[in-house]
Amino acid sequence: MRRWVPTLSAILVLTVLRCVAGTVTVTNGPPLHADGEVSTHTRLPSWSGQTRVLRLELALAATPSNNVEVAFGSDADGDGRLPAEETAVTVGWLNGRWFARSEDLRTLCTAEPTGGATNRILSLSIRLGPDATPQITVCTDANGASIILDGLDGILAAARPAEWNTVRLTTRGQDDRGETATIALLVDGTLLLLR
Repeated sequence: MRRWVPTLSAILVLTVLRCVAGTVTVTNGPPLHADGEVSTHTRLPSWSGQTRVLRLELALAATPSNNVEVAFGSDADGDGRLPAEETAVTVGWLNGRWFARSEDLRTLCTAEPTGGATNRILSLSIRLGPDATPQITVCTDANGASIILDGLDGILAAARPAEWNTVRLTTRGQDDRGETATIALLVDGTLLLLR
């Protein structure tokens, strides 16, 4: 009688785990003011200890007169709005350029757009480290070309993204803006499977 001895084998599988923890899409209604300004405030999905990436995709009709911006921060008084004093960082389109602005308004970094397209998309991805501070920031346009906003990493380091719970989409200008902001919080990390 032949006896088979089962062989124990360990297989190490390294997999990147990227699950969407929550997504919110923000669009604006018709302008309420003479300068065409309109703002919409929306709660962000809840952060968790496993959430490691915030991804923003801002689509807009980019003309020299349009201002389209997304502000992130923490709604301290719980009124569902994000006024300037609760804003941690603002990114978007202003005077024909991409920009990022710090909470205290002292730091403004800008980048010239590439190409002559009117419809543009800014993609911003912020990866947090184990201590919840920004580790890697990637900013690209619709074609995947890098948008270099010198000083953005410094702005984000002071902005504490893991504390953000509200986003505000604001637009100004007389031209059609066609703006939409999609913000996703992602669970991102390394999963180790042993079999």
